[in-house]
Amino acid sequence: MKQNWLGISDRFPLTEKIDSVLQYTDISVQWQRAKEDLHKKLQKQEASVAVVAIDDDSVYELCQKLTVAYPDVSFMIVTSESYFDIRRAMRAGASDIILAAASEEDFLETFKAAGQREYQKNQAKLVSPNRFKEPGQIMTIASTKGGIGKTTLAVNLAAAYTKDMKRVAIVDANLQFGDVALFLDCKPRKTIYDWVKEEYHKTVRKVDQHMYHYDDYLHIIAAPQRPEFAEVITGDHIRALLQTLKQEYDIIIVDTQSYLEENGLVALEQANHILLMTYLDLPTLKNGKMLINTLDSLGLKHKVNMVLSRAVKRNKGVTDEAAEEVLGMPLLGRIADMKNIVLASVNEGKPFVYTHPRTKIAKDTFNLIKSVLQQREERPKEQTPKNTRKLLKVGGGK
Repeated sequence: MKQNWLGISDRFPLTEKIDSVLQYTDISVQWQRAKEDLHKKLQKQEASVAVVAIDDDSVYELCQKLTVAYPDVSFMIVTSESYFDIRRAMRAGASDIILAAASEEDFLETFKAAGQREYQKNQAKLVSPNRFKEPGQIMTIASTKGGIGKTTLAVNLAAAYTKDMKRVAIVDANLQFGDVALFLDCKPRKTIYDWVKEEYHKTVRKVDQHMYHYDDYLHIIAAPQRPEFAEVITGDHIRALLQTLKQEYDIIIVDTQSYLEENGLVALEQANHILLMTYLDLPTLKNGKMLINTLDSLGLKHKVNMVLSRAVKRNKGVTDEAAEEVLGMPLLGRIADMKNIVLASVNEGKPFVYTHPRTKIAKDTFNLIKSVLQQREERPKEQTPKNTRKLLKVGGGK
Protein backbone atom coordinates (compact mmCIF):
# COMPACT_ATOMS: atom_id res chain seq x y z
CA MET A 1 0.00 0.00 0.00
CA LYS A 2 1.37 3.40 -1.02
CA GLN A 3 2.38 5.88 1.67
CA ASN A 4 1.54 9.41 0.56
CA TRP A 5 3.98 11.96 1.93
CA LEU A 6 4.13 15.72 1.48
CA GLY A 7 7.21 17.75 0.66
CA ILE A 8 8.40 21.30 0.06
CA SER A 9 11.49 22.15 -1.96
CA ASP A 10 13.13 25.05 -3.77
CA ARG A 11 15.26 22.79 -5.96
CA PHE A 12 13.73 20.82 -8.82
CA PRO A 13 16.78 18.57 -9.44
CA LEU A 14 16.62 17.43 -5.81
CA THR A 15 12.93 16.52 -5.94
CA GLU A 16 13.55 14.73 -9.22
CA LYS A 17 16.35 12.72 -7.59
CA ILE A 18 14.16 11.76 -4.63
CA ASP A 19 11.27 10.75 -6.89
CA SER A 20 13.62 8.59 -8.92
CA VAL A 21 14.95 6.85 -5.81
CA LEU A 22 11.42 6.16 -4.50
CA GLN A 23 9.81 5.03 -7.75
CA TYR A 24 10.01 1.32 -6.83
CA THR A 25 9.03 1.74 -3.17
CA ASP A 26 5.67 2.20 -1.44
CA ILE A 27 6.43 5.89 -0.73
CA SER A 28 5.20 8.74 -2.92
CA VAL A 29 5.99 12.42 -2.17
CA GLN A 30 3.60 15.17 -3.28
CA TRP A 31 5.80 18.23 -3.69
CA GLN A 32 4.61 21.75 -2.90
CA ARG A 33 6.42 24.88 -4.03
CA ALA A 34 4.85 27.32 -1.58
CA LYS A 35 4.65 27.15 2.22
CA GLU A 36 0.98 28.13 2.09
CA ASP A 37 0.16 25.10 -0.07
CA LEU A 38 2.02 22.80 2.33
CA HIS A 39 0.08 24.22 5.29
CA LYS A 40 -3.24 23.63 3.52
CA LYS A 41 -2.35 20.00 2.83
CA LEU A 42 -1.16 19.41 6.39
CA GLN A 43 -4.27 21.01 7.85
CA LYS A 44 -6.35 18.51 5.89
CA GLN A 45 -4.23 15.71 7.41
CA GLU A 46 -3.33 14.44 3.96
CA ALA A 47 -0.01 12.98 5.14
CA SER A 48 1.77 11.92 8.31
CA VAL A 49 5.29 12.56 6.96
CA ALA A 50 6.65 15.68 5.28
CA VAL A 51 10.02 16.30 3.63
CA VAL A 52 11.54 19.78 4.02
CA ALA A 53 14.14 20.04 1.25
CA ILE A 54 15.39 23.62 1.35
CA ASP A 55 18.99 24.60 0.67
CA ASP A 56 19.48 27.52 3.04
CA ASP A 57 19.62 28.27 6.76
CA SER A 58 15.86 28.85 7.00
CA VAL A 59 15.19 25.11 6.76
CA TYR A 60 15.52 24.68 10.53
CA GLU A 61 13.24 27.57 11.44
CA LEU A 62 10.58 26.30 9.02
CA CYS A 63 10.85 22.75 10.34
CA GLN A 64 10.48 23.94 13.93
CA LYS A 65 7.35 25.95 13.11
CA LEU A 66 5.86 22.97 11.29
CA THR A 67 6.54 20.50 14.12
CA VAL A 68 4.86 22.85 16.60
CA ALA A 69 1.85 23.37 14.33
CA TYR A 70 1.51 19.70 13.35
CA PRO A 71 2.76 17.51 16.22
CA ASP A 72 1.35 14.31 14.69
CA VAL A 73 3.44 14.71 11.53
CA SER A 74 7.04 13.49 11.21
CA PHE A 75 9.42 15.83 9.37
CA MET A 76 12.56 14.97 7.40
CA ILE A 77 15.15 17.61 6.46
CA VAL A 78 17.14 17.44 3.23
CA THR A 79 19.79 20.13 2.81
CA SER A 80 23.29 20.75 1.47
CA GLU A 81 26.55 20.26 3.34
CA SER A 82 26.84 24.00 3.97
CA TYR A 83 23.76 23.94 6.20
CA PHE A 84 23.90 20.34 7.47
CA ASP A 85 23.63 20.37 11.29
CA ILE A 86 22.28 17.33 13.13
CA ARG A 87 21.90 19.15 16.46
CA ARG A 88 19.85 21.95 14.93
CA ALA A 89 17.71 19.37 13.16
CA MET A 90 17.02 17.63 16.47
CA ARG A 91 16.14 20.92 18.17
CA ALA A 92 13.83 21.73 15.26
CA GLY A 93 11.98 18.45 15.86
CA ALA A 94 13.05 16.64 12.69
CA SER A 95 12.93 12.85 12.81
CA ASP A 96 15.60 12.50 10.08
CA ILE A 97 18.17 14.61 8.23
CA ILE A 98 20.10 13.68 5.10
CA LEU A 99 22.57 15.44 2.82
CA ALA A 100 21.22 16.53 -0.54
CA ALA A 101 24.39 15.13 -2.11
CA ALA A 102 24.00 11.71 -0.47
CA SER A 103 24.05 8.62 -2.66
CA GLU A 104 20.85 7.08 -3.95
CA GLU A 105 21.47 4.10 -1.65
CA ASP A 106 21.62 6.40 1.40
CA PHE A 107 18.45 8.18 0.31
CA LEU A 108 16.67 4.89 -0.21
CA GLU A 109 17.77 3.51 3.17
CA THR A 110 16.76 6.70 5.04
CA PHE A 111 13.36 6.99 3.38
CA LYS A 112 12.56 3.28 3.77
CA ALA A 113 13.49 3.38 7.47
CA ALA A 114 11.24 6.41 7.96
CA GLY A 115 8.46 4.67 6.04
CA GLN A 116 8.73 1.54 8.16
CA ARG A 117 8.69 3.61 11.33
CA GLU A 118 5.57 5.44 10.17
CA TYR A 119 3.86 2.19 9.21
CA GLN A 120 4.51 0.77 12.67
CA LYS A 121 3.14 3.92 14.32
CA ASN A 122 -0.05 3.68 12.28
CA GLN A 123 -0.44 -0.03 13.02
CA ALA A 124 -0.02 0.63 16.72
CA LYS A 125 -2.94 3.06 16.54
CA LEU A 126 -5.11 0.56 14.68
CA VAL A 127 -3.96 -2.66 16.30
CA SER A 128 -7.14 -3.09 18.29
CA PRO A 129 -10.48 -1.33 18.61
CA ASN A 130 -10.31 -2.41 22.27
CA ARG A 131 -6.90 -0.92 22.97
CA PHE A 132 -8.25 1.20 25.85
CA LYS A 133 -9.93 -1.72 27.62
CA GLU A 134 -8.54 -3.54 30.63
CA PRO A 135 -6.12 -6.35 29.67
CA GLY A 136 -7.81 -9.73 29.41
CA GLN A 137 -7.64 -12.35 32.15
CA ILE A 138 -5.66 -15.50 31.41
CA MET A 139 -6.92 -18.79 32.84
CA THR A 140 -4.59 -21.76 32.38
CA ILE A 141 -5.98 -25.26 32.85
CA ALA A 142 -3.48 -27.86 34.02
CA SER A 143 -3.33 -31.42 35.29
CA THR A 144 -0.83 -34.20 35.84
CA LYS A 145 -3.05 -36.81 34.22
CA GLY A 146 -4.19 -37.21 30.64
CA GLY A 147 -7.86 -37.86 29.94
CA ILE A 148 -8.98 -36.07 33.07
CA GLY A 149 -11.16 -33.57 31.19
CA LYS A 150 -8.90 -30.54 30.66
CA THR A 151 -9.98 -29.90 27.09
CA THR A 152 -13.63 -30.53 27.94
CA LEU A 153 -13.43 -27.95 30.72
CA ALA A 154 -11.45 -25.48 28.58
CA VAL A 155 -13.99 -25.53 25.74
CA ASN A 156 -17.06 -25.33 27.96
CA LEU A 157 -15.60 -22.77 30.34
CA ALA A 158 -14.82 -20.55 27.35
CA ALA A 159 -18.32 -21.04 25.96
CA ALA A 160 -19.85 -20.27 29.36
CA TYR A 161 -18.00 -16.95 29.54
CA THR A 162 -19.52 -15.88 26.22
CA LYS A 163 -22.98 -15.97 27.82
CA ASP A 164 -22.02 -12.61 29.36
CA MET A 165 -21.04 -11.34 25.88
CA LYS A 166 -17.35 -11.51 26.68
CA ARG A 167 -14.82 -12.02 23.90
CA VAL A 168 -13.08 -15.29 24.69
CA ALA A 169 -10.03 -16.92 23.13
CA ILE A 170 -8.99 -20.54 23.61
CA VAL A 171 -5.29 -21.27 23.17
CA ASP A 172 -4.53 -24.91 22.47
CA ALA A 173 -1.08 -25.13 24.08
CA ASN A 174 -1.11 -28.92 23.93
CA LEU A 175 1.10 -28.35 20.93
CA GLN A 176 1.71 -31.90 19.76
CA PHE A 177 -1.70 -33.52 20.23
CA GLY A 178 -4.17 -30.75 21.02
CA ASP A 179 -7.87 -31.49 20.53
CA VAL A 180 -9.59 -28.12 20.99
CA ALA A 181 -10.38 -27.85 17.27
CA LEU A 182 -11.73 -31.42 17.29
CA PHE A 183 -13.97 -30.71 20.29
CA LEU A 184 -15.47 -27.77 18.39
CA ASP A 185 -15.67 -29.65 15.08
CA CYS A 186 -13.64 -27.07 13.18
CA LYS A 187 -10.66 -27.15 10.83
CA PRO A 188 -8.68 -23.94 11.32
CA ARG A 189 -6.74 -22.78 8.30
CA LYS A 190 -3.99 -21.34 10.51
CA THR A 191 -2.50 -22.42 13.84
CA ILE A 192 -0.08 -21.26 16.52
CA TYR A 193 2.73 -22.49 14.27
CA ASP A 194 1.63 -20.10 11.49
CA TRP A 195 1.34 -17.21 13.96
CA VAL A 196 4.93 -17.79 15.11
CA LYS A 197 6.18 -17.81 11.51
CA GLU A 198 4.16 -14.82 10.32
CA GLU A 199 3.72 -12.47 13.30
CA TYR A 200 6.20 -13.13 16.10
CA HIS A 201 9.09 -11.24 14.46
CA LYS A 202 7.01 -8.08 13.92
CA THR A 203 7.17 -5.02 16.14
CA VAL A 204 3.37 -4.79 16.17
CA ARG A 205 1.80 -8.24 16.24
CA LYS A 206 -1.70 -9.12 15.07
CA VAL A 207 -3.61 -12.27 15.88
CA ASP A 208 -7.11 -12.09 14.40
CA GLN A 209 -6.21 -13.73 11.08
CA HIS A 210 -4.88 -16.75 12.97
CA MET A 211 -7.99 -17.18 15.12
CA TYR A 212 -10.82 -19.51 14.11
CA HIS A 213 -14.12 -17.76 14.83
CA TYR A 214 -16.41 -20.43 16.24
CA ASP A 215 -19.06 -17.75 16.78
CA ASP A 216 -19.13 -14.01 17.39
CA TYR A 217 -17.58 -14.26 20.85
CA LEU A 218 -15.70 -17.57 20.98
CA HIS A 219 -12.47 -17.80 18.98
CA ILE A 220 -9.67 -20.36 19.08
CA ILE A 221 -6.04 -20.53 18.04
CA ALA A 222 -5.34 -24.16 17.32
CA ALA A 223 -2.36 -26.39 18.00
CA PRO A 224 -0.05 -27.14 15.03
CA GLN A 225 -1.42 -29.58 12.48
CA ARG A 226 1.62 -31.86 12.79
CA PRO A 227 3.38 -32.89 16.05
CA GLU A 228 6.86 -32.07 14.73
CA PHE A 229 5.85 -28.42 14.17
CA ALA A 230 5.63 -28.04 17.95
CA GLU A 231 9.42 -28.29 18.18
CA VAL A 232 9.93 -24.78 16.79
CA ILE A 233 7.57 -23.12 19.29
CA THR A 234 9.30 -21.76 22.40
CA GLY A 235 8.24 -20.23 25.67
CA ASP A 236 9.02 -16.77 24.30
CA HIS A 237 6.55 -17.40 21.47
CA ILE A 238 3.80 -18.45 23.90
CA ARG A 239 4.49 -15.46 26.14
CA ALA A 240 4.24 -13.04 23.20
CA LEU A 241 1.05 -14.71 21.95
CA LEU A 242 -0.66 -14.45 25.34
CA GLN A 243 0.37 -10.81 25.74
CA THR A 244 -1.08 -10.06 22.30
CA LEU A 245 -4.34 -11.86 23.08
CA LYS A 246 -4.72 -9.93 26.36
CA GLN A 247 -5.13 -6.75 24.34
CA GLU A 248 -7.87 -8.26 22.16
CA TYR A 249 -9.93 -10.53 24.40
CA ASP A 250 -11.64 -10.35 27.78
CA ILE A 251 -10.85 -13.95 28.72
CA ILE A 252 -8.07 -16.23 27.45
CA ILE A 253 -8.41 -19.93 28.28
CA VAL A 254 -5.21 -21.97 27.85
CA ASP A 255 -5.36 -25.76 27.51
CA THR A 256 -1.99 -27.32 28.37
CA GLN A 257 -0.21 -30.66 28.22
CA SER A 258 -0.24 -33.08 31.16
CA TYR A 259 3.43 -32.66 31.99
CA LEU A 260 5.79 -29.80 32.73
CA GLU A 261 7.69 -28.31 29.81
CA GLU A 262 8.77 -24.82 28.81
CA ASN A 263 5.61 -23.71 27.00
CA GLY A 264 3.32 -25.01 29.72
CA LEU A 265 5.36 -23.31 32.43
CA VAL A 266 5.12 -20.00 30.57
CA ALA A 267 1.34 -20.44 30.30
CA LEU A 268 1.22 -21.02 34.07
CA GLU A 269 3.50 -18.07 34.74
CA GLN A 270 1.40 -15.71 32.58
CA ALA A 271 -1.92 -16.84 34.05
CA ASN A 272 -4.11 -14.80 36.36
CA HIS A 273 -5.79 -18.03 37.43
CA ILE A 274 -4.55 -21.63 37.31
CA LEU A 275 -7.20 -24.34 37.40
CA LEU A 276 -5.52 -27.58 38.45
CA MET A 277 -7.76 -30.52 37.69
CA THR A 278 -7.67 -33.61 39.85
CA TYR A 279 -9.50 -36.87 40.34
CA LEU A 280 -10.28 -38.96 43.41
CA ASP A 281 -7.55 -41.54 43.11
CA LEU A 282 -4.30 -41.56 45.07
CA PRO A 283 -1.81 -41.41 42.15
CA THR A 284 -3.55 -38.35 40.67
CA LEU A 285 -3.72 -36.64 44.07
CA LYS A 286 -0.07 -37.44 44.81
CA ASN A 287 1.09 -35.99 41.49
CA GLY A 288 -1.20 -33.00 41.94
CA LYS A 289 0.44 -32.27 45.29
CA MET A 290 3.87 -32.49 43.64
CA LEU A 291 2.80 -29.97 41.01
CA ILE A 292 1.43 -27.62 43.68
CA ASN A 293 4.78 -27.79 45.51
CA THR A 294 6.60 -27.03 42.26
CA LEU A 295 4.37 -24.04 41.56
CA ASP A 296 4.93 -22.89 45.14
CA SER A 297 8.70 -22.93 44.56
CA LEU A 298 8.11 -20.75 41.49
CA GLY A 299 5.96 -18.25 43.37
CA LEU A 300 2.79 -19.29 41.53
CA LYS A 301 0.85 -21.20 44.19
CA HIS A 302 -1.35 -18.21 45.01
CA LYS A 303 -2.87 -18.51 41.52
CA VAL A 304 -3.84 -22.17 41.89
CA ASN A 305 -7.42 -23.38 42.31
CA MET A 306 -8.31 -27.06 42.52
CA VAL A 307 -11.13 -28.45 40.39
CA LEU A 308 -12.44 -31.97 40.92
CA SER A 309 -13.24 -33.80 37.69
CA ARG A 310 -15.97 -36.45 37.39
CA ALA A 311 -17.36 -35.67 40.81
CA VAL A 312 -20.04 -38.02 42.18
CA LYS A 313 -22.20 -37.77 45.29
CA ARG A 314 -20.91 -40.97 46.84
CA ASN A 315 -17.43 -42.25 46.22
CA LYS A 316 -16.36 -45.56 47.76
CA GLY A 317 -12.70 -44.64 47.59
CA VAL A 318 -11.16 -41.26 48.48
CA THR A 319 -13.53 -38.57 49.77
CA ASP A 320 -13.51 -34.89 48.84
CA GLU A 321 -12.29 -34.05 52.34
CA ALA A 322 -9.41 -36.50 52.10
CA ALA A 323 -8.45 -35.06 48.71
CA GLU A 324 -8.35 -31.54 50.16
CA GLU A 325 -6.16 -32.78 53.00
CA VAL A 326 -3.70 -34.43 50.60
CA LEU A 327 -3.57 -31.40 48.31
CA GLY A 328 -3.34 -28.91 51.15
CA MET A 329 -6.01 -26.63 49.68
CA PRO A 330 -9.79 -26.63 49.22
CA LEU A 331 -11.59 -27.65 46.04
CA LEU A 332 -12.87 -24.54 44.28
CA GLY A 333 -15.23 -26.45 42.00
CA ARG A 334 -16.61 -29.88 41.21
CA ILE A 335 -17.53 -30.95 37.68
CA ALA A 336 -20.17 -33.69 37.59
CA ASP A 337 -19.51 -37.07 36.00
CA MET A 338 -21.90 -37.14 33.02
CA LYS A 339 -20.14 -39.20 30.35
CA ASN A 340 -23.10 -39.33 27.97
CA ILE A 341 -23.46 -35.55 27.86
CA VAL A 342 -19.72 -35.06 27.34
CA LEU A 343 -19.56 -37.72 24.61
CA ALA A 344 -22.53 -36.21 22.76
CA SER A 345 -20.96 -32.76 23.05
CA VAL A 346 -17.66 -33.94 21.54
CA ASN A 347 -19.35 -35.90 18.76
CA GLU A 348 -21.53 -32.93 17.82
CA GLY A 349 -18.70 -30.42 18.11
CA LYS A 350 -20.81 -28.20 20.36
CA PRO A 351 -20.10 -27.22 24.01
CA PHE A 352 -22.61 -28.78 26.39
CA VAL A 353 -23.13 -25.39 28.07
CA TYR A 354 -24.73 -24.40 24.74
CA THR A 355 -26.66 -27.60 24.02
CA HIS A 356 -27.50 -28.82 27.56
CA PRO A 357 -27.35 -25.72 29.79
CA ARG A 358 -29.73 -27.18 32.41
CA THR A 359 -27.69 -30.31 33.12
CA LYS A 360 -25.68 -30.72 36.31
CA ILE A 361 -22.35 -30.63 34.46
CA ALA A 362 -23.24 -27.36 32.70
CA LYS A 363 -24.42 -25.77 35.95
CA ASP A 364 -21.16 -26.85 37.61
CA THR A 365 -19.24 -25.06 34.86
CA PHE A 366 -21.21 -21.83 35.31
CA ASN A 367 -20.78 -22.07 39.09
CA LEU A 368 -17.03 -22.46 38.64
CA ILE A 369 -16.94 -19.11 36.84
CA LYS A 370 -18.78 -17.50 39.77
CA SER A 371 -16.31 -19.03 42.21
CA VAL A 372 -13.33 -17.76 40.22
CA LEU A 373 -14.79 -14.25 40.09
CA GLN A 374 -15.49 -14.28 43.81
CA GLN A 375 -12.00 -15.49 44.62
CA ARG A 376 -10.52 -12.86 42.32
CA GLU A 377 -12.16 -10.16 44.44
CA GLU A 378 -10.89 -11.73 47.68
CA ARG A 379 -7.39 -12.65 46.48
CA PRO A 380 -4.47 -10.83 48.15
CA LYS A 381 -1.87 -8.95 46.14
CA GLU A 382 -0.07 -11.29 43.75
CA GLN A 383 3.50 -12.33 44.33
CA THR A 384 6.21 -11.76 41.77
CA PRO A 385 6.74 -15.11 40.00
CA LYS A 386 10.21 -16.56 39.96
CA ASN A 387 12.02 -17.42 36.75
CA THR A 388 10.56 -20.63 35.34
CA ARG A 389 13.67 -21.13 33.21
CA LYS A 390 15.53 -22.09 36.38
CA LEU A 391 13.26 -25.11 36.81
CA LEU A 392 13.84 -26.18 33.22
CA LYS A 393 17.61 -26.05 33.67
CA VAL A 394 17.44 -28.04 36.89
CA GLY A 395 15.25 -30.60 35.18
CA GLY A 396 17.63 -30.96 32.26
CA GLY A 397 15.57 -28.90 29.81
CA LYS A 398 16.80 -26.22 27.49
